[in-house]
Amino acid sequence: MRRFALIAVTIAAALFQAQTSSAAAPTLTRYGSHFYSRTQPAPCYAHAPKGLPKRLALGCACPTGEVAPHAATATYRFTLKAGTRFVYAVTWGGHRPKVSTHQKGAYSYVTVRGPRRCSVVSEIFRVHVTPR
Repeated sequence: MRRFALIAVTIAAALFQAQTSSAAAPTLTRYGSHFYSRTQPAPCYAHAPKGLPKRLALGCACPTGEVAPHAATATYRFTLKAGTRFVYAVTWGGHRPKVSTHQKGAYSYVTVRGPRRCSVVSEIFRVHVTPR
């Protein structure tokens, strides 16, 4: 009888711990083309590649070897209050983008900056955010 009670308590504790840990840290995901805002300075672009609607291509259309004054950026917004610590992950292809984060009010933002060098492309597949 004691053995059965011990097993039941152990299983209940394991289930409770798994339920609270999964509820505490949901992963929020945005696909590349589902951005909150974007900037597109003169020779640069930020748009979905042809035939790949969930991705976002960041690059500059100018002669090879030149450098644009400003890079294209895309900002992703997540509903995490300011002060909430979080971990982000950006899945990309091609040139590695620069990533920065900030928080304001009820939202947390992840900004992805593409390359400034001409004829180089970064593709953003998705952006994940997990609260700590």
